[in-house]
Amino acid sequence: MPKLVWLRELEFSIRGAWNTQNEKMVLNDISLPNGGLFDINPNWNPPHKSHRIGKDVDIENISRTAELRAILEKRGWEFIAEGGNAYPHFRY
Repeated sequence: MPKLVWLRELEFSIRGAWNTQNEKMVLNDISLPNGGLFDINPNWNPPHKSHRIGKDVDIENISRTAELRAILEKRGWEFIAEGGNAYPHFRY
């Protein structure tokens, strides 16, 4: 899949269903286009178990996790439970 095509698919997937409340979707952590370790804490110690293949994103809108899952899983997205207070994590 070409780089970041999955990100356009995310926008397309949620465009009609999400925006009924005019709430902005806030992306938190996102994979690098080609995958690999995103050295966010400048110590090369991975803060995530995933985000390695260039198709992962965390979405900050925690209050709407169930709704996000319903919308995205219908379109082939996978929800990845990271536990704790992690933001909802999805992979295309």
